[in-house]
Amino acid sequence: MHVVMNKILFFLTTLWLSFWLPVFQFHHGVKGQSATAAQCNRSSPLTQNSLGQSPCDDAAALWGVCTGDATPWPPLPNGSQYSPPQPDLGEVNPCTCSSVVYVLASACGWCQNQNFTTWATWTTNCTTAQQTKGFPSLIPSGIAIPHWAYMDVSGFGGNFDPTIALQLGGTSDTASQTPINDVIRLRLS
Repeated sequence: MHVVMNKILFFLTTLWLSFWLPVFQFHHGVKGQSATAAQCNRSSPLTQNSLGQSPCDDAAALWGVCTGDATPWPPLPNGSQYSPPQPDLGEVNPCTCSSVVYVLASACGWCQNQNFTTWATWTTNCTTAQQTKGFPSLIPSGIAIPHWAYMDVSGFGGNFDPTIALQLGGTSDTASQTPINDVIRLRLS
């Protein structure tokens, strides 16, 4: 009887996990997941750049530079967050493992009143050499990346911090690929 109960418990646990795990980690780059793009529903200066683009728009555009898939990111289900770059999907590279893509992905989750992952989790599948401060590629024309997206997350507890980003929010957008970590640290001192 004990063996049968263990098998039933194992089956029910597996069934429960197969239903709930996708809710907690939501993949951003899969085509056809949603007919609508993620929209910010917070009222904050972080939710729109000088061109009227949201962090979700910017994250999807940079993800497209990194992976070739510029599909708009779908809205997050309640209680979930965007998943880190996945090696089995060919997504792990210095571009997807960059701090700017991480910050924009986090801001995209935050502005939807959903979760965002830590930098350590985002870079779980990235080698140390692939983890990039800033953005290692050219910014596409027609995209404006806010300066706060270049924050050095390792200098701020290892995570995206909306409070720090808001403090940096008054700076202009950039098409630069150079991190502005020193400028950010000076402004916060």
